[in-house]
Amino acid sequence: MAPIRTIEIIASLGPIATAIAAIVALSIGVITIRQRAWADRRDHWWKRAKWALELSMGGDPIAQQIGLNALEYLGKSELTKYDEAMMLSATALAMAETNNLEAGDKNEFDN
Repeated sequence: MAPIRTIEIIASLGPIATAIAAIVALSIGVITIRQRAWADRRDHWWKRAKWALELSMGGDPIAQQIGLNALEYLGKSELTKYDEAMMLSATALAMAETNNLEAGDKNEFDN
């Protein structure tokens, strides 16, 4: 009679095992969706950063300022990692210095 009792106990645990498997599958699904959403947001962040970098290096001073402003904004985003923030900051500073030097050179030649 012991084997029959064991089979009954195992059979009664079937719904519990099914519920546990469903909870695990749901958890994995939620984690996957969150990770995918984060990756998509980061991808869009990088596209905006590339746009801002290209704009800040263009020849039009107004476009350059828009690009630098966008870089500053992107640097403050929650999606920005430390290294990326440092890169954006260094780029923005270099572009601002270049723009100031070019403006100074133009003023020297105007005199």
